[in-house]
Amino acid sequence: MPLQFQFALQTIEAGKLTYKQIESCRRALRRSFGKHINILFHIFTSHPISKKPVAARMGKGKGALSH
Repeated sequence: MPLQFQFALQTIEAGKLTYKQIESCRRALRRSFGKHINILFHIFTSHPISKKPVAARMGKGKGALSH
């Protein structure tokens, strides 16, 4: 039966997290722990960020989710 370890990281303040940052973190963990581990990321967003087009007129709602 293989050993199972659980680690968790929690941020102190809010900020944006891009796909490239998540991928570089995954690669660093893979390098340090080896190939035979499972890496799972659970990222919980608390505030969806929406953006309207620049040329949109006033009104007509909030806009689509950007990230």
